[in-house]
Amino acid sequence: MQFPVSSLSFSKKSLADYLATATLAAGTLTTSQPKTHTQTWNDAGVTFRGKENIFTITAAAAASTVERWLGGAAGTTVLASLISNGQLSIPY
Repeated sequence: MQFPVSSLSFSKKSLADYLATATLAAGTLTTSQPKTHTQTWNDAGVTFRGKENIFTITAAAAASTVERWLGGAAGTTVLASLISNGQLSIPY
């Protein structure tokens, strides 16, 4: 599903507030419909980055994660996680 940018109207403040807590839920799927983000990289002289997350961590528990991949029937089994100290945890 695509939404034309002209149909969106957010002020900078309200858009930032929305994105800070937004959950993107695809609902129950019966066919494969992956969420995709596409880019075309077309300059050999440029070092591209496909995804970049920035976290300012001034205080956090040691087991805090900056990213987790969940799976299983209920979607609650941790398949892998990236701990805030840079350690990749793969429980299998």
